[in-house]
Amino acid sequence: MTMLIVTHEVRFARDVAGRVVFMDGGMVLEDTTSQPFFGEQSSERVRQFLNLIEI
Repeated sequence: MTMLIVTHEVRFARDVAGRVVFMDGGMVLEDTTSQPFFGEQSSERVRQFLNLIEI
């Protein structure tokens, strides 16, 4: 079964997502599995976003 969930609850996304699509300003900036996204992000914008929240 596949589910598409749109959320701003980052902890929830980290816990359940198999894939993360990060959008900013209507553009897709990251499309990856959750481990690299929450681990070693390749995008400076993703790092900025994750540094603003507690995960």
